[in-house]
Amino acid sequence: MPNQENRSIFAFYIIVLIMSIGSLIVGTWLSPPSMEHVIPFIIIGIFIALLEFFPLDLLNYRYSFVHIIMFSGAVLYGTGLAAWATLSGIVLAIGLQIILPKALKSNFSTIEPSAKIGLFELGLNLTPLVLAFSIFGIATGIRSIEIGINQNWLAILSAGILFGILHGIFYLLGSRFLSPPKNPRARWDILALISIEILPVFQGFTTLLTYSLMGDSVLIILGVSTFALVLLIHYLSEPRRNLERRLKERSALEQISKALSDDIDLEKLLSAIQIQVTNLLNVNNFYVALLDPVDQQLWYPLAVKKGERQNWPRRPLTDRLTDRVILESKSIMLPHHAAQRLLKIGLPAGEDAPYAWIGVPLIASEQSIGCLALFSLSSEIEFTQDDLHLLSILSGQTSVAIEIALHNALLSSDITIGRDRLTTILNSVRDGLLLLDTDGRITLINEAVSTLTGFPQSEYFGHGLGELPLEIVGSIGYTPSEADELLRGMQNNNVQSFPKHTFSWGKQSQETYIERSIIPVQSGVEKPAGLIILLRDITDEYHIKQTQDLISETLVHDLRSPLSSTISALDVIHDAISNGDPAGIVEPSIQIAQRSSRRMLGMVESILEITRMESGKIELTPSMVNLDRILEHSISEFLVIAQEYEVTIRNNSPDSLPLVEIDKNMIHRVLNNLIDNALKYSPRNGEVTVTSGINKKGEMAVTVNDEGPGIPDDYKNRIFERFVQIPGSGSRKRGSGLGLTYCRLAVEAHGGEIWVEDSPGGGSIFTFTFPPSVLLKRVDPE
Repeated sequence: MPNQENRSIFAFYIIVLIMSIGSLIVGTWLSPPSMEHVIPFIIIGIFIALLEFFPLDLLNYRYSFVHIIMFSGAVLYGTGLAAWATLSGIVLAIGLQIILPKALKSNFSTIEPSAKIGLFELGLNLTPLVLAFSIFGIATGIRSIEIGINQNWLAILSAGILFGILHGIFYLLGSRFLSPPKNPRARWDILALISIEILPVFQGFTTLLTYSLMGDSVLIILGVSTFALVLLIHYLSEPRRNLERRLKERSALEQISKALSDDIDLEKLLSAIQIQVTNLLNVNNFYVALLDPVDQQLWYPLAVKKGERQNWPRRPLTDRLTDRVILESKSIMLPHHAAQRLLKIGLPAGEDAPYAWIGVPLIASEQSIGCLALFSLSSEIEFTQDDLHLLSILSGQTSVAIEIALHNALLSSDITIGRDRLTTILNSVRDGLLLLDTDGRITLINEAVSTLTGFPQSEYFGHGLGELPLEIVGSIGYTPSEADELLRGMQNNNVQSFPKHTFSWGKQSQETYIERSIIPVQSGVEKPAGLIILLRDITDEYHIKQTQDLISETLVHDLRSPLSSTISALDVIHDAISNGDPAGIVEPSIQIAQRSSRRMLGMVESILEITRMESGKIELTPSMVNLDRILEHSISEFLVIAQEYEVTIRNNSPDSLPLVEIDKNMIHRVLNNLIDNALKYSPRNGEVTVTSGINKKGEMAVTVNDEGPGIPDDYKNRIFERFVQIPGSGSRKRGSGLGLTYCRLAVEAHGGEIWVEDSPGGGSIFTFTFPPSVLLKRVDPE
């Protein structure tokens, strides 16, 4: 939007400049000025220059009375002379603005030394004149017409009225594009504008009536009377301007006070100062410098240059004007021509040297805390005592507020730091923590809760425990009825009756076991001030306990059977020896005891071996091995058992395989474990297939496929852990839960991998691989 507004103003300037040049050309062409009218030309130009120094403020824009002199001059001498005299007077006014010192200039002059402004001023007055005089045919003035004819009087009257209407319309358009939009007295300004636009008609008739008697002297009388009228208006308008200025000051202070009463926030306060300084002083270059008493440095919470906020860095105290204002607690003003004297005014290095500068101290608690300063980058903007007075009022209004805002910001910073420290401490705790107030509303929560439950903190924070959705309540181990019971217990001061509770959360494959504890928050009264709910992840502890229970159960079950057999065999041997062994049962009983003892010893050795392997103490004894023979030997060992189970074992390996360098006994045991498992889970008339070969990665791969019930997805990784067994799996005999663990450790010791997947026809496929580095050469078939 600002870009569009700037483009509209630029387009308006272009149109007015074109009209100015065009009107000057047309006016000269209609009535070329004559050299015999040099004196009237000079008189008109001088009075126009004088009137330019005393404009009236209407609709927030300068309204000059030059059109009155210009209209009278055109009535007498034509549009050409009036146009060039007006141009000369405007140029003279601009020149005087440049060369005259400030003390000799009017305090009310707003004309700028710019060709753009001069041509705009010319177009504002000359275009309506040329149009009005051209339409009614009096462009050459009364010297070329007969004044006594009624039609000529009517033409001059009509031209004056049209000139006033057009001049007023042009001025309204100019004020619309070139002045601030807000104007509380717009109605009165429009009435004044209408009244003043009638003046050229009366002045024109006065000129007609007196010209025949006084000649060119009438211009002097006309100019003096007009100038006197302007001075009188300025004299009468001075109290009004002062009153308006005071009202603007009061309004600005009220706006700042309102900003302070709403919320003493430093940024809001500084924004209010920026708006009011810009509106009151019409300055868009200023800053607030504050002193840091600890570091003895100046910092700039507010710095505006050319209407835009700046980010100036901190700097140490030096011998600059800003520093002097703060240290001496005195105002300093350099109203104009200060470029050479302002090298040390407190602006950061590299900033443009200002043309004028004002600085007033910000005093609070009888100490100077900073400086409020204005600066001008243009020689056209100079400062006055009124500016210094207003800036002092603003500084007095805002000093205490700035001090309070700084204390609030410091306090807020301390609170923020404390809160951040508390948050950091809470988030560093691995246990989840929720704080409930007496209404059961969650007022504090740490990140561990989100980690444990999978729900963001926002789902909990600020909500009542009884208002949470079912799944959110369930994530902390409650049902809605249990949550209501907890709240009732807190209200009845009976929270000690809630013991620790363990619950599981999450998917079955990634279940998290959580222990929930409740701790009352005591506040020195009988009723607790709230509750702390602690959620502790005990998944590892839970699995360790489950493993310990399983180990105990497995060892008791698996060792009890062979131990019982051994004891029974020894009892039989003892009785047989006592009776002379008439039935010859000593030898078979000894064999039973030996087998049972070896079985127990094998289990103990398996546990010890797996423990060594898991600790990294694996000793391989590699040798060049033909994998075909290991497969055949393992399959042959289970043929009798397979016949007993009515299951077929099939070897689908190729006729020849490369030699591999592996630990023969270890891999033989891996194959035995996999085939034994496959037979245990295969149904009657089922089939177990063993396959080996080189896969696409160049690895040696061995698969054992059965037609059993398969393995649930949740257990496909867990079954390779110690003592893990699938509940309700329908195995023909109970295993120790150590076989697959041994397989995993043995294969990984060779640099390979082992996994299980579903078989397309039902059942499971166990696969283990060896890396290409163990392959030696291919053996030709015999």
